[in-house]
Amino acid sequence: MDDLDSEWQRKGATLSDKTARKELGLTQDEIVEAIRAGKLQCQICSMHGNPWLRLLRREVEALVKDKRGAKHLKDQQASAELARTEQELKRLSKQVAALEKQKSTLTANLEGRPRGPAPTGVPEKLLRIVDEIREQGWANQTRLTALKKWLETGHRLPAFAIFIATRAANRKRKATGQAADLLRRARELLGDQPQLRLASPRRTAQRLFDDLRSFQDEHKKVGLGVARVIKNRDLYLVEQGLDIYLQRSALPADGYRLAASFCEHYDPHHGTGLSGPSRARIREIVQFINLVEEQER
Repeated sequence: MDDLDSEWQRKGATLSDKTARKELGLTQDEIVEAIRAGKLQCQICSMHGNPWLRLLRREVEALVKDKRGAKHLKDQQASAELARTEQELKRLSKQVAALEKQKSTLTANLEGRPRGPAPTGVPEKLLRIVDEIREQGWANQTRLTALKKWLETGHRLPAFAIFIATRAANRKRKATGQAADLLRRARELLGDQPQLRLASPRRTAQRLFDDLRSFQDEHKKVGLGVARVIKNRDLYLVEQGLDIYLQRSALPADGYRLAASFCEHYDPHHGTGLSGPSRARIREIVQFINLVEEQER
């Protein structure tokens, strides 16, 4: 009896009927039926006048395993843990952004130097897109237009273009022949870490850009127009990033389109937009923005 009483009090050993439904896939009818059959013990609780059932986790998991099988239980547990991990990442991302701002303010005050441009709030807007994808499964690419305002300042646009090109060049995807050689040259030019400007001469970047453009120069008729055939998307992103970097007249809208191409993902339920892997890519952009804003202060 003492062991059972201690189990009811032990952290993580119990869960509510709502959690049993949400995380383990049971229905309320199944829970009630198991309680009546003596398979589940319960404590009737109340919060703000609303009743709920406290259950022993080991008994609930045994019930799920019996009804749905061990694989279903394992999958449900993994999904629940993934949801908790994503929630913690969301909390930590906001906390890191706030601490970065606090750090820059304190550093500027200690050094007695003037502060650079004020924080734009763009990282927070982008993180809200990540939340939307997690909660709804998809978001429209136009949500990334928040980047346009940020890219209007100083050297940010060419630096952002180099950042996207660097991330694309360093993706771990298999390539052969000329594509593999072009990716190798891109990594030699760009490195593997974010940088605000290239150390190599512009003519080296220009030669690589020209070769990238020639490599994917096939076009085909689509309706009444002509579309370019892209066989290697990573090389295309490198090419577009270098194009913005080399241009004197590139616009923030060009940077937005580059970001959209970098983040987009095809989902069979929603089509091409922001979904699944887009969350990690948007977080990478947030980290880059925080890095740039820190250096500007």
